Formats: sequence, structure tokens, C-alpha cells
Amino acid sequence: MTLEKAELHSLDGSSYDFEFLYNPTSISISRKVNVSENDGARTKDKGIPKVSFAHPKATIISIKDIIFDSYEDSGDRNVGNKIQKLTQTVKFIQAKQRPPVYVFAWGNINYLRCYVESLDYQLTLFLPNGTPVRAKASITLKEVDPYQSLTNPPPQSDRTIDSRW
Repeated sequence: MTLEKAELHSLDGSSYDFEFLYNPTSISISRKVNVSENDGARTKDKGIPKVSFAHPKATIISIKDIIFDSYEDSGDRNVGNKIQKLTQTVKFIQAKQRPPVYVFAWGNINYLRCYVESLDYQLTLFLPNGTPVRAKASITLKEVDPYQSLTNPPPQSDRTIDSRW
């Protein structure tokens, strides 16, 4: 059985794709409903606020401790080059005035059509000459409406979103 890598598959072209070096150990998924509560109570004797339901908020996926390790690589040992690929996920595509849009996928499950809302990383191990050889990163992915038109839409992908997530 082949080990499937988690990936951010770009809908804006393969140059933005990002494949995880090591698979995540956990994925946190957050879904919320937007509500508003009136200051006044619905009933004077019970003091229960009146709640108005608006709409669901965008799903958020958090992936912590994405590992980069090239300490024992015989080729390019600088993990900065791999981190650079990940930092492309939070940069705007100039022609489209937005960051790349992705499908976060792992194996045969496409979790979310999203953009990378935030990226944090730490360089954690260095060679004697200062070259970083180990790092860890965390990303937050925020859902994008699958029916929203993208400027200059890409060719149709064979990927579909798994509605279970």
C-alpha cells in the first residue's frame, strides 16, 4: 500500500501546489453558525435572549506542526527552500488580486476548497554554517464558496469536494 501525501492542490495552476513532506498528525476542523442576540429578553420572567440565526460561517481547518526535515538529505539540505514553497500560499497572485485557491486533499478525500489564511513557521535545527535543516509550520485554511467564480477560472479539475467534511 502506497502512503498518500496530504496536499494543497492549487486551482490556479500547479506552480502553487504544495505537497506535505510528512503527513499531518492531526487536523482540526471548525464550523460555526453566525447568530445575533438581542439585548432584551423574550420573556420578562425567564430572561431568555431572543436569538436570530444568520448563516453558517466559513469552515476553518487548522493544521499544526507540519514537519520539514532535510538533516539527513544528501541533496539540498536547506529547508528554507521548502518553506519558500509554503510561503507562496499566502502571497497574492498579482493578476487576480487574491491569494491562490486550493483544495486541501489527503488520499481520496478532498476536505475543503480554501485559501491559506495564515502561516506560522519556526526554524528548529541548523547546520554549523547556519543552514536551516529542520522546521515546523502551522497553517489555517479558510473555506471558499465552491460556486464563487474565480477571476480567469482555471480548467475544470477532476477533484470534487467531499461533502462529509
